[in-house]
Amino acid sequence: MALLEKANAIVVGISVDSPFALKKFKEENRLNFILLSDYNREVIKLYDVYHDSFPLPIANKLRMIAKRSVFILTPPEGRVAYSWVSENPLVEPDYDEVIRVANEIALRLSRT
Repeated sequence: MALLEKANAIVVGISVDSPFALKKFKEENRLNFILLSDYNREVIKLYDVYHDSFPLPIANKLRMIAKRSVFILTPPEGRVAYSWVSENPLVEPDYDEVIRVANEIALRLSRT
């Protein structure tokens, strides 16, 4: 995730985990960007990036979880300029591509 520092962008992570779990995750991984909790699953519903009933190993429960996703939004309207969504939670995005696209968008915006 440290690679994302190379992107000319503001990086924000959003997770359905609790704020307490995110604080611990951020500290353990020494992340220097904001992590927001979508504990009520409002954002993942708005962006349609969730598994409706994903089987969890804990107590054999089914739970709505977020799909691994990346969005690049352009200011000031917050329009989606880039998106990447995986059906497989074990697959991560191509961070080099995300950085390249973010930098291209930032360059384009600086010219306007």
